[in-house]
Amino acid sequence: MDQALVKHVIKVLAKNFSLLLTESSLYPPQHPNVVAQTHQTLASLEAAFKVMPEIYLDILEGQFAHEGIPLYEIKHTVEKTVQMLEVKEVKCICFKIGLTPQHLSLFVQMLSDKIKHLNAEGLQGELDKASIASIIVEK
Repeated sequence: MDQALVKHVIKVLAKNFSLLLTESSLYPPQHPNVVAQTHQTLASLEAAFKVMPEIYLDILEGQFAHEGIPLYEIKHTVEKTVQMLEVKEVKCICFKIGLTPQHLSLFVQMLSDKIKHLNAEGLQGELDKASIASIIVEK
C-alpha cells in the first residue's frame, strides 16, 4: 500500500468532511450546498475505500492525524472542525464501506445538533439507535 497515496486521500477526506460540517452549520440538510458537499465527501470516502477498507480520522495534538502523525499541512482548513470534535470528546471517527448519503447526512446533523450537545458516547449511542454501523465514533 502506497503510504503517500493513503495520506493524500486522508487529507482530502478531512478537508471535505470539514467543509461539509461548515456548510451544514450554515444551511439546512436539503440546501444545494450541503447536498453537493455531501456528495463530494462521499466521493472522497469512495476514493479512500479503494486503498483501505476502513478510514480513520484520528485527532491528535489538535489536528487530524494519520498513523499517529498530525496532518499539519491542512491545519487551517480543518481547525474549527477539530475544535468542535475535541469539545465533544471525539478522538477518532471510523468510516466503513457501505456508508450511504443518508447515514452521512444524519451523522453530520448529530454532530451539528445545538440542542442535544452530544459527546462521543452520545454520538455513538445515536448511531447505534439509527442502525448506522458504517460510522464509529471513539472517545
